[in-house]
Amino acid sequence: MLLATILYALLVTAYYYDDMVSQVAIRHSGNHDISRLTLIYVLIGSYVFTGGAFSQRIFAFLVLIYIGTINSSIGASRAAAIPFICAGLSFLHRRNFLTGTLALYLALVALVTAFQTRGSPSYAHFWSTFLLNSYELEIGTYLSMALQYSFPGLATIQAAMIAPGSLSLESLGRFIIYLLPIPSSILPSSLFQDLSLSYVLGINRSSLGINYDILSEGIYWFGAGGAWIFTVTAGLLAILPYYVASKILKSSSNNIYVLCLIANIWMVFGGMVFVLRAGSRAVLALTLLMLVFYFIRKLRFKPKRERVYR
Repeated sequence: MLLATILYALLVTAYYYDDMVSQVAIRHSGNHDISRLTLIYVLIGSYVFTGGAFSQRIFAFLVLIYIGTINSSIGASRAAAIPFICAGLSFLHRRNFLTGTLALYLALVALVTAFQTRGSPSYAHFWSTFLLNSYELEIGTYLSMALQYSFPGLATIQAAMIAPGSLSLESLGRFIIYLLPIPSSILPSSLFQDLSLSYVLGINRSSLGINYDILSEGIYWFGAGGAWIFTVTAGLLAILPYYVASKILKSSSNNIYVLCLIANIWMVFGGMVFVLRAGSRAVLALTLLMLVFYFIRKLRFKPKRERVYR
């Protein structure tokens, strides 16, 4: 697995090389499927590399952090914090408290750095600023900045109320299709063309993209009176991987539940700045992987045992 991770790191580096050496990057450009695949790989790797010697885990997570932050650091995305969070939770789970706390601190630094560098995004600018922030140890300031910029809350709810949706069978059907774990390219473009507060506020999205978030998106789909449908759906998505792990897979490993927690952190925390479809990808991908593993294990060939009589 470690050899495969190093090979994947080389492939991802080759794919993003031009963007990594550019002086100014274009945010959210390129093939997003690669970044999603890399995120899934980081989540799986965080589970696989939880065991083993401490030095091996350090090296493995350094590689995972490297591949998991390439795209997000180029575009100054909040997602740069995710690999650090995965590492932090993994080390805390193995009672490596100092290493785990350090990784979570660096996750906070990565989040703040994304806010600071998005005006002039580039790989070099992100990591030079990241190093400076790491030495500052301004934890209170960083927490304040993270809370201020990551939880839009009332402002986006008020914006969503300018043009709320309506509760109907059509909106419910479109919402179900929108959440399906299939590539967006094969779904109708009409599902996504208005999924932004930029249109509501009369802003050209090519100039400034403002997404709905987990607090306001329900109003977009169903209006103020039906937003509870969105809330219930998000709650069901949150418990789905835990249900599959405990009731179907019947896993007694704590590691898999840590992985479920990581996927939910991505969905809920990330949902502060992007729509539920993007946030639910990690949860649904993990759930599907567990179901595939369950069916493979269930259908595995078992030779018949013949009773020997004396």
